[in-house]
Amino acid sequence: MQCPICKTETHEQRQDTPYFVCGHCDCWFQDLSLPKIMHGDHEAPPEQMIEADKEINANLALALFNRYLEPLELWGARPNTLDIGCAYPWLAHSLYRLGCRAHGMEPGKQVEQWCSELNVKHEPCDFDDAEHNAILLGEEFHLITMVHVFEHMYDPLAALNKLRSLIHDDGVVYLRMPAHDVAGFERDLTEGHYTIHPFFHCYDSVMEAIVQTGLFTVESTYAVPPGCRDFILRPIIGE
Repeated sequence: MQCPICKTETHEQRQDTPYFVCGHCDCWFQDLSLPKIMHGDHEAPPEQMIEADKEINANLALALFNRYLEPLELWGARPNTLDIGCAYPWLAHSLYRLGCRAHGMEPGKQVEQWCSELNVKHEPCDFDDAEHNAILLGEEFHLITMVHVFEHMYDPLAALNKLRSLIHDDGVVYLRMPAHDVAGFERDLTEGHYTIHPFFHCYDSVMEAIVQTGLFTVESTYAVPPGCRDFILRPIIGE
């Protein structure tokens, strides 16, 4: 198998899992000919988000807004935000409540209904599909969020290219994903996780993808135990 990020050939597999292990960038990846599944049978329906998770999303929205978006409002600009893979769009809704133009990307009629109820503009497509370019033509975002979504992307390099095409030159991309270099990652070594996550990233694999594309700098990255990692990306401005 060939690593989808650095193209290194590997035959090594993580014991008792379907993941191949890249010896160069330490990306764990599955056979990408398998069908893509965004929501597993083991997961609760998105609209059944518990109050504690709503509070977590609201707190994340506030932290991102205060750090990156509030200065725009001081200059009279209304921040434009996009949550990719929004499912039940509480994060986007929380940004709307803070004064942002909030977009949520996820296919499905149910998502369209939830977005309408929560004052979020619905972008009805899968980010892996080229269709998003037509839907969002002319849009630039000050903040793009992908929370437990980047590991679903079948082509991480293409995903970074698409992100750069949508982010404002002064914008921020926020990624949170399971990471096998963070303590507690073993909780995601389950059949349900394998079904929906073609990748299991780490610091090295994401940094390799960023270096390969040359489109972003990493403002910060940090472990979020158990088993997750955040990345704050800033776009590189071309000459």
